[in-house]
Amino acid sequence: KINSIREIKINSENPKKISFYADVSSGTYIRTLVKDIGDKTGFYATMTKLVRTKIDKFSLEDAVDIGKINEYFNISKIKDKINLKEVEYIFDYEKVITDYEKYKKLKNGMTVLFKKNKFKDIEKINENKKYKLYLHNKTSKDKEFKGIVKIIKKGTDMIYIKRDKYFL
Repeated sequence: KINSIREIKINSENPKKISFYADVSSGTYIRTLVKDIGDKTGFYATMTKLVRTKIDKFSLEDAVDIGKINEYFNISKIKDKINLKEVEYIFDYEKVITDYEKYKKLKNGMTVLFKKNKFKDIEKINENKKYKLYLHNKTSKDKEFKGIVKIIKKGTDMIYIKRDKYFL
C-alpha cells in the first residue's frame, strides 16, 4: 500500500521548533514523516506532540470537551443514574472474537490469521472490511471490546486481519 501526503502546512516556526498540519492517508506514520523531513533538511528532528484532527468519520471539530459534558450534566451527582454509551456502540461494524495471543499480536501491529469460521456471512467478507475486535477472557467468559480491525487479505481457508484504529 502506498501512503500519500495530501497536504502539509506550517502553522508556526521558530529556530528550534516547527508546528505543522499534515493531511495524510491511513497508515502514514507521522513520526517517520518527521524523521524523513529532518533527514532531507539536514537537521535532527523529533516529534514532541501529535494531535489527531480526524480519524475515520470522527473529527476534532465535532468533539465536545468532557469537562463541559460533566459540567452540563453534573455527572458527579448523577453518574450512577445514567448509562452513557460505551465507545464500542459508536461503531457500526460486525464483531470478531479473539484470544489473548492474537490480540497481543494485533495490538503490536502484526497481521494475524483467522479461520473463516470466525466470521459471519463469509461471502460478504472482502478486503478493507472493518470489524469490532473483542478479547475473550477465558476466566470470566466476558468479551471485552479492544478496537477496530480490518481485513487485509481473504485466503482460501484463512482471513488476514490487521489492527485499524482505536486500539486499547
